[in-house]
Amino acid sequence: MICGSATEMFSYHSAKLAECLVMVALALRRAALSGLGIAKLPRVAADQEVQAGRLAVVSAAWQPPTLGIHALDV
Repeated sequence: MICGSATEMFSYHSAKLAECLVMVALALRRAALSGLGIAKLPRVAADQEVQAGRLAVVSAAWQPPTLGIHALDV
């Protein structure tokens, strides 16, 4: 499975989709920080950068839907 941005490519081989999605969020954040455009990021991936002034909220009126967290211990 390949996840990445214009400046960095991550190759991650796993059946764990959630880990790849995290890699995509990190790649999108890096692209936005590099000035490559606007990125729709999860709050956990963007809050620190917004507070530091490195990223800006484009539309405060838009909020993503609340998602539940599910865990399974086997």
